[in-house]
Amino acid sequence: MRKYTRMTWEQWYQLAKEYYENYHDLRVPGRYQTSQGVELGRWIERQRTAYHGSGKYTIDKHQIYALEQIGMEWELRRRTDWDVWYALAENYYRENNHLRVPAGYVADSYPLGEWIKQQRKFYRIGKLGADRIKKLEEIGMEWYLRKSRIK
Repeated sequence: MRKYTRMTWEQWYQLAKEYYENYHDLRVPGRYQTSQGVELGRWIERQRTAYHGSGKYTIDKHQIYALEQIGMEWELRRRTDWDVWYALAENYYRENNHLRVPAGYVADSYPLGEWIKQQRKFYRIGKLGADRIKKLEEIGMEWYLRKSRIK
């Protein structure tokens, strides 16, 4: 059993609050982990699930209020267009001369590192269109990275 599964709601909330202070929202990527390896993204997802009354988790009105005070959005309807992500990747490339974006990297409150990782996955499983492959390769996309090179 992971030690952090025994954390209190208040301890989780403190981690969410720290995330909010750093990124100014609670659009935490589902796989996001804190620097201590705590899966904050999963906890945020569970809070949304509890709010909607599905799953085995519960949330009370005080917890709802506390999360709303630090930017919780209960409905994540906003889906960012691929071209917006591409522009963020292009900016990253211009500044860094590569697209070896760390998984936890966030640009303008967008989890760009996770998006780049997802594009590599789609490429590997054949679900990334040729036009998108070409655009990403034009700005230096490397599809396969050796673990030692990812920082």
